[in-house]
Amino acid sequence: MQRFLLIIFLFLATNTYAADNSKIEMFLDYEKAYLSNHPQQVSKWLDDEFSIIQTLHIPDYGPDSRQASKKELLLAMSGIPSDFPKSSRDAITIQEQDGNSFCATSTTEAKTSVAGKKYIEREVRKVCFKQAEAKLVVIKHLIDVYFDPI
Repeated sequence: MQRFLLIIFLFLATNTYAADNSKIEMFLDYEKAYLSNHPQQVSKWLDDEFSIIQTLHIPDYGPDSRQASKKELLLAMSGIPSDFPKSSRDAITIQEQDGNSFCATSTTEAKTSVAGKKYIEREVRKVCFKQAEAKLVVIKHLIDVYFDPI
């Protein structure tokens, strides 16, 4: 009986790992399209009700947020790839929402200068996916950017 339970546990653990791994791949594929800054590559990922919110957490001033719809985001894209750092696989976490949706979160860091001061720019990206017909689409993309003085 213990052997049977061990086999079931290993099977479930392997399936959970494989499911999380495919969700990480999906996040990375979406991120690649988003960072390409090319509307045609990004639009196929976005739900009609998609929204993106970017919040800059500015030292000594506080947060400043901007929101855009799918249409607004696509119109603002220039086709010139972004130089923002890409997420690494080990920096991505998956949060299950329900059977048909999940969110993936990653954090990237880069050195930057703002008004002559040097900072570590830490960007937290959260992307939420939902099942829509035969594919998963992005319904929400949150970006929080923090500037930590060096």
